Amino acid sequence: MGSYNAETNLNTDKISVIVPVYNVEMYLARCINSVLAQSYINIEVILVDDGSTDRSGYLCDLIAKDDKRINVIHKQNGGLSSARNAGIEHCTGSYVTFIDSDDWVSPLYLEVLYNLLTSYNASFAVCSLLKTDGSKQSLQVKADTSRAKCYSASQYLDIYFRKNGNRTIHYACGKLYKRDLLENDQFPVGVLNEDVESMFKVLLKSKTIIETDEPLYYYYQNPQSITGTSFGENYLSLTDVWKRIASLARKRGGHAIKYIDDIEYNVDRSYFTILVDSVIHGNKQTDLKYASQIKENLILLRKVLRQLINGDMRIDRKIACLLVAFGYYPLRSIYRIVHSVG
Repeated sequence: MGSYNAETNLNTDKISVIVPVYNVEMYLARCINSVLAQSYINIEVILVDDGSTDRSGYLCDLIAKDDKRINVIHKQNGGLSSARNAGIEHCTGSYVTFIDSDDWVSPLYLEVLYNLLTSYNASFAVCSLLKTDGSKQSLQVKADTSRAKCYSASQYLDIYFRKNGNRTIHYACGKLYKRDLLENDQFPVGVLNEDVESMFKVLLKSKTIIETDEPLYYYYQNPQSITGTSFGENYLSLTDVWKRIASLARKRGGHAIKYIDDIEYNVDRSYFTILVDSVIHGNKQTDLKYASQIKENLILLRKVLRQLINGDMRIDRKIACLLVAFGYYPLRSIYRIVHSVG
């Protein structure tokens, strides 16, 4: 499939770009400017000010005055899931994408994903995410499908459940969805790791997924921030996430029920993942603060070790699982020495 045909496609389907906004006045302009610079122009931009206490809400209104494609929603603070859900409820596009307000996208982000999605009649299209501290603002990309790979929903669910692999694909960002995949309460409110549950809902409704390895989405990692890097509740919540997904599958029944075994396997696997994260992202302070939770996960891992070893994890992960189960504390010490973690 060749390059994107601007004359025939640019003004056909409307794409809704949902941007949750909360206390990001330093980064908001960079994000919105990248959206307004899209080569695909038939868009609506929904800025959801989630009760910001800085100047973010004011900046949203100011930016909206200069472009009629921008709509601003001001609401009480409810968290990321609540903001995204509000955007979904108000969007009018045939397709939807989510961009976090401290991130930004390539000028070809929507063009490439739309062309991929429509060319393959996919349920949603996915691009690569480039993690950056801001030093890389954009890369040269081409609006074509030559680097694309197509998956059935069942194949993508295998990746989602990390069968014989360890890819992370659940992020809501960096994807273009058909609107009918999304529910008004798509993202669970008041919980951590909401993207994992949302992606399961999406995949239950999907038929075909198309991916490109072109880095079109720039995920900002603030070098001054420890959010997401220090071990804590965000990591410890993983078991609850998979238990919620199991409950969701049983509640919905039908097609969802056949994935119960895979979900339960990931409940068991979560004990191993949490312990590995505590080693990699933890330090002396978090070791002390979460000592009881670490001990509990270690006990639970040993209880389910046989199921994990007999399951679909890669062989190197199974070996690591055994090492963590019976040598967690010395392994943690060795890792901290090698990596000079305090």
